Amino acid sequence: MTESKLHSIQAASTRLSLGRSTLYTLINKGELKTVKIGTRRMITSTEIDRYIQNLERRSYHYVERD
Repeated sequence: MTESKLHSIQAASTRLSLGRSTLYTLINKGELKTVKIGTRRMITSTEIDRYIQNLERRSYHYVERD
């Protein structure tokens, strides 16, 4: 089974484990980009992956050990 390249708002919120309103806040702030197909807003898999990578870059602090 192949992964879908386009995700509805509901599917993206499930994939990111975020609520729908939180997802819309991220979209409105420009942190998560969407594409419009007809009247539907969709989020690409690439954009979801990019968002996760940005979170990792901002959140991970590596501590060196002796």
